[in-house]
Amino acid sequence: MYRCRSCVLSMTLTYAVLAAGPLHAADTQPVPDPLSLQQAISLIDEQHPVLLQDKLLLERAKNTANEAREHNSLSVDLVGRVHWYEAGSSRFDVGDHDDHGLRLVVSKPLYDGGYSGSLAESAEQGRKAAKLRIAENRSLYTITVMQKFFDVILADLEAARDNEDMAVRFVRFEDGQDGHELGKISDVELLALENEYQQARLRMVESRGRASSTRQALVLALNRPGQQPSALTLPELDVHSRTLLEFGILAEKALKNNRQLAALDSELLSARAEVEAARAPYRPDVSAVVERSEYSRDLGSHDKWRAGLQMTWPLFSGGQSDVATSKAQLKVNQILYQRRQLELDIRQKIWDMVEEFVLLEAQRRASDVFSSYRELYMDRSRALYELEVETDLGDAMIQISESQLRDVRQTFQMTLLLAQLNHLIGEENSMNWSAVTEKIDIQPQAGQQAREDVQ
Repeated sequence: MYRCRSCVLSMTLTYAVLAAGPLHAADTQPVPDPLSLQQAISLIDEQHPVLLQDKLLLERAKNTANEAREHNSLSVDLVGRVHWYEAGSSRFDVGDHDDHGLRLVVSKPLYDGGYSGSLAESAEQGRKAAKLRIAENRSLYTITVMQKFFDVILADLEAARDNEDMAVRFVRFEDGQDGHELGKISDVELLALENEYQQARLRMVESRGRASSTRQALVLALNRPGQQPSALTLPELDVHSRTLLEFGILAEKALKNNRQLAALDSELLSARAEVEAARAPYRPDVSAVVERSEYSRDLGSHDKWRAGLQMTWPLFSGGQSDVATSKAQLKVNQILYQRRQLELDIRQKIWDMVEEFVLLEAQRRASDVFSSYRELYMDRSRALYELEVETDLGDAMIQISESQLRDVRQTFQMTLLLAQLNHLIGEENSMNWSAVTEKIDIQPQAGQQAREDVQ
């Protein structure tokens, strides 16, 4: 029948999405080496299973909208009847005892109590909600890729620190062996030095394993297995020269532009249209009908052509109307509760992020001073080493690596926090800091000034 074409359309569109391409197409752009953060974000593959599932949801919503629009379309039916009868003794036998018939029925709904319009509105709002959900998940996935990119750099820095530590402890162990041969240190002291070296070597092996594992996680998130880059470019992230906007401003932006709230608004309109659609079947409806018939028996009541209007006016539904309407209204109330809860959750998240940013700023200032102290300390240790005075230059170098690692980690934490705030306020560019921060003047720290004075 003509009315079934929406089902075929739904199956065709779904197949088209699935057949659009394999999960890892051969013509995808390869991973650059070295890889930058912006390149990693640009390489996000829409064919990744996580994002492809969202695309299927959108196609399903589009199919539902198409089906709703076709609800009042022209319908063509072919109705056949095959009957035989046996005439009674009191009836006049006219010959063949058959009463077959074939009818072609063409109908077109003219008025359905608003059912089709409500159904179409519900489907269209559902499609809008699906598009907003896709944008929401795409933004979240961008933050996921950023996190995995940062994980690789941090793992590399940890591996460099642990490798340096292992080298220092190996040199000490070798010196200990020489001292043991000369009788300057005991067996216990030599074993202690060897234990420190072996523990440092274990930490180095573990950190190298994390560096490899994080690379694997990154390329899999980009849907490019087997393309691990050997090096990543440390991004220049201007986050320390910015401070967050006030909580009230951020909350207002989020409540106005948050994609999840917007999706719930569309879903709410869709649910309210479903309420009207639930009431519509119990209202009068009018259809135009044209029939062309052929019969095996020639009777006066058999019309070859019929045309007219058909009206149905429900008189009693046995309570089904109230049940259907209540069920649809329950969905409306549920979405209203979800929206209110989401508003509260967003406010709490923004509040927590503001507090976390303040903490990170304090940690950064303390880290700046510590870094300046470690650099000055290493300069002193290097000077003593050059003068052949006993020094702890190796430990000082390890502390510098640890300080650099801590600085980079704090920068990444602030970057991800700002990206998450951008996500909450509906900002499309996760790294558009101006949407959630304002520029500030950075005064040099006392430790930094001291280092400049020494130089």
